[in-house]
Order: sequence, then structure tokens, then C-alpha cells
Amino acid sequence: GLAWRAPTLFELYANGPQIAEARYLLGDATLAAERALDLDLGARWESPRVRAEASLYWNRVDDLVGLYPTADSLAALRVWEYRGTDATLSGAELGLHGQVTPLLGLGGRVDLVRGQDENAGAPLPLIPSLRGALSADLTWSTLSWARRARLAVELEMVADKDRLAPEETRTGGYSLLGGEAGVERAAFGRDWDLRLRVSNALNRRYRDFLSRYKDFADNPGVDLSLRLATTF
Repeated sequence: GLAWRAPTLFELYANGPQIAEARYLLGDATLAAERALDLDLGARWESPRVRAEASLYWNRVDDLVGLYPTADSLAALRVWEYRGTDATLSGAELGLHGQVTPLLGLGGRVDLVRGQDENAGAPLPLIPSLRGALSADLTWSTLSWARRARLAVELEMVADKDRLAPEETRTGGYSLLGGEAGVERAAFGRDWDLRLRVSNALNRRYRDFLSRYKDFADNPGVDLSLRLATTF
């Protein structure tokens, strides 16, 4: 497919500090509109017990607007600049889930993306690391007290970020354990869905490469969320 995007006012005229991110942003009033050629290929296979998905993509973008770190500083903050360049992005997404038994399901996924600044002959900035995940889930659907109950755990794994644009900050790899427990049942004439979710259950210290705060702060630790939904 073909795509087109004009630069935003912020990308054109930014000139000031972003205190929360410890950055000083500079726009470029000469930025041109992005023009992209996108090629995507996807496949999906499904049986009663197994589901597999794969997608490949390749994008060529002329005058891509990117946010680049620099070695300069203003007002004691590191300067980041919006710049235009010709770039190529390519990647793949793979996923597999199998229902081992009526109760137990196992799955896995992996995501990979590569970005290249064709004008500079260097990696594009802010391209995520290789990441993947393994998951297991238990589902009960024949309970006397609920319509459905589910328990799931996921181990997310992220690789070191070593392929860097000039002046970017390297981040190390990490693994995060998360999970979710939920129950669905009817009560008081309505359908209810109650879910408890935990992220970073082991309270692991890590810094995500795409975090705007990675130069000076860790990502959040253990996080619990409780959600109750109903129909009207």
C-alpha cells in the first residue's frame, strides 16, 4: 500500500524543555511530508486445538520524521531533534497457541523489527528490542457457581538492545512474569466479569528501551489491577 503523512506542528516548531522527560526538543521547519510504500504478508492456520499466525512486513519511507538524540544540551537538558530521512523498516510477528487439554492451553509469540536510516547508513532511533513471550492458561467452563473461570500466566522476555542509533542509550535484556485470574457469572439480572491482573509480579528492576525515562529512571515495579465489568 501507499501512505502519506504531513509533519505535525510539534515536529516542525518544537523549541523548549520537556521537564518530565528530561529532554529539550527541537523541531525542524523544513521537514517534508512522509511518503511510504508498505508491503505486508500474513498467514493464519487454525484447527480445533491449534492456532498459528505469522506476519511479515517491509516499509520504505521517504522523508521519515524521527526523533534523534544528540550529544548537545540546553538548559541542562539533553537535546533531541526532529529530523527527516529516508528509511526502511522490516519485521516479523509470530504466534502459536495450542489447547493441550480441555483445561490447559499453552502459547508463545515473538516480535522482531529492524529500522535502517538509509541516508546515514545507521540504525533508526527508537526501534524496539527483540521480544517474545511464553504463556499458559487454565480455563474452567463447567462450574456450578460461575459461567467461566480463567487463570493465566505469562513470561515476557526482552533481549539486550545493542543495535543503536548514534547517541542512543543501551538497555539490557530482562524477563517479566505476569498473570491474570478472572471469573464470569450472572448475578442480579446481569452478566459480570471480574478480573485481577498482576504485572512484573517479581518486582524486577528494568528499563525498557522505548521508555522516555530510561536515562534516569526504572520502569514500574509490581502492579496490581482489579477490573469489574457488566452489561447494560
